[in-house]
Amino acid sequence: MKPFCLFLTFLALTTVSVVLLAAKPSKHNTLIKCDDTSDYKLQIIENKISPLKDTVFHGNKCWITHCPLVLTNNSDYTLHYLTATASWWDIYALDNNNFELAADYWDVFKNGIEIRSLSPNQSITVDIRIITHKDYNRGGKLRIAMSVQKAGPYSSQMLKPKTVNQIWSNEVTIR
Repeated sequence: MKPFCLFLTFLALTTVSVVLLAAKPSKHNTLIKCDDTSDYKLQIIENKISPLKDTVFHGNKCWITHCPLVLTNNSDYTLHYLTATASWWDIYALDNNNFELAADYWDVFKNGIEIRSLSPNQSITVDIRIITHKDYNRGGKLRIAMSVQKAGPYSSQMLKPKTVNQIWSNEVTIR
């Protein structure tokens, strides 16, 4: 009886090994490598940036604008990435200290991690709200960075520091 059980175990392991070795990953389910950001482009559409408007944000008088930020997947694979529903400061960064992300801090109670997918050769546009203080002189240059963090069954569903897998947008002038 023992030789027969050993034979069945050997047969089962061999079959599983052959199936796993023969399986090819689908291009639609492949995750980005930890350092592979060259196939992704981030662009601010400069002619669609709204003019600066007066507002009050967290009790401070300031200017606010909306920047349409386009993430494009130029790879042959679907990009599965993590984003936050409210705490955008965990995903995005700005290269000019005169500006800040206009994220609603009170929305952190609704904050959660989302997994988004972007098909090959497709784009997604996100409206990024940006504020600057009232004493700001118009005409400053700005770039936005995004931390592209892979998502999948073997990756952590926790956000890493926003400097991980960072890609930068083009530079635009805020008027």
